[in-house]
Amino acid sequence: PVVLMLRAMVRYIRDVDELQQRIELEAVSFATGFVSLVYLTGGFLQVAKVIDIPSGAAMIWVFPLVCLAYGLAKAVVVRRYN
Repeated sequence: PVVLMLRAMVRYIRDVDELQQRIELEAVSFATGFVSLVYLTGGFLQVAKVIDIPSGAAMIWVFPLVCLAYGLAKAVVVRRYN
């Protein structure tokens, strides 16, 4: 199922026009950059013993956070182009 979902997403992005491709690329870029910075900051705080979160619990939240950040970033990017 995951492979089929990934193929559907790739097909969607290939089939849309250039503006929509740009919107998707910018939204995904902002989302992954934001989540990467949050995760890196959490890692530094973990090493400095400021926080103590089990790694499994932190990893579970990466995908939902990417989805949330993508949704917010896409809303911002779409507003900018309209």
